[in-house]
Amino acid sequence: MASCCNVHGVVGVRNGRAFTYSQGKTFWKHDGFLPLPSGDLAVDFFTFGGDPAPLEDGPYSGIARVVSQTTAGSNVDTSDPILQLFATDDFVAMPLMAAECDSQMPSPAFVTVGRVCRSNLDVNQNRAFDIDVSQYGAAPQQLIRLRCFYPSSHTRFHKTPLPNVGKHVVVHGYLTGFHHGRCLIHVRDIALGPGDITSPTTEMPPSMTLGRFNWKGRGTKRAKYENDSDGDHTSASQPTPSSSQSACA
Repeated sequence: MASCCNVHGVVGVRNGRAFTYSQGKTFWKHDGFLPLPSGDLAVDFFTFGGDPAPLEDGPYSGIARVVSQTTAGSNVDTSDPILQLFATDDFVAMPLMAAECDSQMPSPAFVTVGRVCRSNLDVNQNRAFDIDVSQYGAAPQQLIRLRCFYPSSHTRFHKTPLPNVGKHVVVHGYLTGFHHGRCLIHVRDIALGPGDITSPTTEMPPSMTLGRFNWKGRGTKRAKYENDSDGDHTSASQPTPSSSQSACA
């Protein structure tokens, strides 16, 4: 069964340059940084070599495949495994935050599909499980390893069982760290195992009427529904006769 691991969110980018990967494949390689609660995690970030130029320095938002490599990048001061991100869409530039702004960039979201692998007893006792995903990054069968935790602060996970070894799962969570070659993921949603889906035959759905949301949120007042009328409010405020009164009538 297929497996994959993608990251959705913000990545800081700088120092883009041409890079030739294995098998002669060319990319634009950047020094990348993922915002985490404990600080910024240094990664290697790659965009398609067919693009006319590397990305300019700054923060970007988009989706990328994730693999780990044992060869350190130029922005990493260790020979331990590092994360490599391969952009799968056009990353969109984000505005720079003001120097006086203390807001924290949101941690990147990971969406992972794979099978639970064996882990030591301590992991199970900490309400966690491991997933090893093999997927195509710059070459086939590149590995990304994850350790997924049920956060104790989310009471809805208190009765959620840990998936058994070999179970196929779909996990959505947030990256909180990268230690000993494993991504540490705080689970926000999980689907345990594949299900048989029966799709009934349906006709073509009608077209939708789309509206507009004021994303700037300035200079607006609470809107009144177009279908509201004084008659509707009047009828809603009048009490209805009880069943006993109706019987007497």
